[in-house]
Amino acid sequence: IPFDELSQDLTLIGITGIEDPLRDGVRDAVLKCHRAGVTVKMCTGDNVLTARSIATQCGIFTKGGIIMEGPVFRHLTQSERIEIVPRLQVLARSSPEDKKVLVETLKSIGEVVGVTGDGTNDGPALRTANVGFSMGVAGTEVAKEASDIILMDDNFSSIVKAIMWGRCVNDAVRKFLQFQISTNVTAVVITFVTAVASTQEASVLSAVQLLWINIIMDTFAALALATDPATEQLLDRKPDKKTAPLFSVEMYKMILMQSIYQIVIILLFHFRGLEILGFENTTRNQLIVKTLVFNTFVFAQIFNSVNCRRLDNKLNIFEGMSKNMIFVGITLLEIVVQVLIVFVGGAAFQVTRIGGREWGISLALGFVSIPMGVVTRLLPNAPFEKFFKFTRIMSEPKEILPTAKPDQEGWSGAINMVRDNLSTFANIRGGRLRSSSFVIKSRSARLSQDDQHLRISSVLTMAPTLMIGAVAAGQAYLQPGSLSDPAHADPSRSSAALWEGKLQIHPETSADDPVYKQFAGRENIA
Repeated sequence: IPFDELSQDLTLIGITGIEDPLRDGVRDAVLKCHRAGVTVKMCTGDNVLTARSIATQCGIFTKGGIIMEGPVFRHLTQSERIEIVPRLQVLARSSPEDKKVLVETLKSIGEVVGVTGDGTNDGPALRTANVGFSMGVAGTEVAKEASDIILMDDNFSSIVKAIMWGRCVNDAVRKFLQFQISTNVTAVVITFVTAVASTQEASVLSAVQLLWINIIMDTFAALALATDPATEQLLDRKPDKKTAPLFSVEMYKMILMQSIYQIVIILLFHFRGLEILGFENTTRNQLIVKTLVFNTFVFAQIFNSVNCRRLDNKLNIFEGMSKNMIFVGITLLEIVVQVLIVFVGGAAFQVTRIGGREWGISLALGFVSIPMGVVTRLLPNAPFEKFFKFTRIMSEPKEILPTAKPDQEGWSGAINMVRDNLSTFANIRGGRLRSSSFVIKSRSARLSQDDQHLRISSVLTMAPTLMIGAVAAGQAYLQPGSLSDPAHADPSRSSAALWEGKLQIHPETSADDPVYKQFAGRENIA
């Protein structure tokens, strides 16, 4: 029956739309990533209209961003990719090779890349990325084997937590190093100077006293400074570069100023303590001065540990201390033990009981470490940075970018991949692919020494027999529209009239934006 005869006198009852809604918290997680300086890009095999809608809802497609399709992306030259990729936010109708090329391009310009995926076609990108995240519930075995981290709840928000805790651990290590090095520098200098200046070659700090100081530096300081909880304030800064030094200018500046202050007061009271306190030169008074010096040094380290809770130039060193009861407990324990050492540890620690004035001087000189930290943070970084670079304490970071791509092009690369993928079928156990190039755990790759420039198109992991013909002929033997190359099947033919250009720029992009001027021509949609 002709359709025209049926489509008469019809009444529209309603229109039903089916939508796969976003998971709760995804948009907030993307916003937190942007806040932390992490750029989120979406690569999908869906058509461009679906990809654009989802990216807009998630907050991925933002002002200045670019949407591109896989068939266009894969035909760009390397220089064009390097120019496009920083602003590329959505890659629709992308094949596994497109995702892998995107990751390689980002890494080639010095970016640290993390990839999330749950399917077999995400394997190459997961393996190529610096960090691969796979889904523990919906993820395939290939994706899990190719990844470094498995998200057990399949939630993108877990990546934000990983970023937050990663920065927290990194900061904890740097806080501990800042404290320990300042303490070590002070202890070494005063021990050496006082031993050399002494007629009996005796240091101002005895071996047992140094042992207690070492316990404060290592055990207690590590527990106290490494237990600060991760907070969302850690997301308020940009990520560090791979070439960024472990010690920043602020850390070196704090170590230098705290060490100078502690060395000066310790040596001053060691050599002139009797005169400052108005004591006669007797054995008893000399022991009191020695106890005062030891007490001052210990309390300077205790207060400096509070000062080292911050690595930047902000002044509030007590922020979040109430949430870290381990730090508070350890600090109080150090104070109690030090008091007991002075009162009852005379024979073992070579100290004696001191009066209230000496206790007040010890506490006051130790407490000055905190205002000294405030003054140090207020000082400009530029002069200190010049000094540290002049003395070779710091060096200029050098961006080391790869000069050669991994050996995956040319005859040798294609043959190696075919041989590897053929061995896959000999190692299937219970549906688990264990030896494919998608799931090899090694990240090492040989640099290409092959001078041949013959380019072999992507060697599909699950169709190695087709690729044997590609190697022999020097070109890809692919059937357009077949399942062996799904990107050639156009799932968006119905929207082809809406997508006649090469890429799309976000409509809110400013007209004077360089990307708008360069790409918003007649052949593109802006």
